[in-house]
Amino acid sequence: MVNNSKYILAIDQGTSSTKTLIFDDKGKALVKGVEPLNTKYLNNGFVEQDPEDIYQNVQISVKKCLQDFSDKGLKADDITAIGISNQRETFVIWDKNGKPLHNAVVWQCKRSVQVCEQLANQGLAATIQQKTGLVIDPYFSATKLIWLFQNNDTIKKPYKMAMHISELLIPGCCTNSPMVKRMQQIIPMHPEHYSLIYIR
Repeated sequence: MVNNSKYILAIDQGTSSTKTLIFDDKGKALVKGVEPLNTKYLNNGFVEQDPEDIYQNVQISVKKCLQDFSDKGLKADDITAIGISNQRETFVIWDKNGKPLHNAVVWQCKRSVQVCEQLANQGLAATIQQKTGLVIDPYFSATKLIWLFQNNDTIKKPYKMAMHISELLIPGCCTNSPMVKRMQQIIPMHPEHYSLIYIR
């Protein structure tokens, strides 16, 4: 009997693990592959992950899932789509050759608390919220980028880029995505406000 079913592979790259699932065309999860991810909880509320660990973690999770899929007698060729969800405010700084210049700074990291306080004390809270739609908070990537520029000489060198974790996993997938950069508080909501209002 010919199997005409089609499948979707979904990757959930989370803070503590990566989960990969394959769904059939009725939305039923058939197999699942889970791989724990190491997170470094450091002093002063700093939270980091190794970018290479994240990449390898996803690879292992996907391989586990595909192996279970194959063991059920199903074929990877019948997977017609792949979706990915990940840590949206976690980011990595790269040089022009694609080499990470620092560990990934995780969304939980509180290193930029003082940066947020300084911005608020400068009376910038209303301007930032108006332009980005987001309040000043260390949860968002922008203030942590400021902290890195202020405290890491390597980051101050030219030819660098702050990248979303999905860009680590699928290079070029959303480098210019307004949605991604807005959620990181890096660009404003409206084109007429386009300016890096933090990093001067």
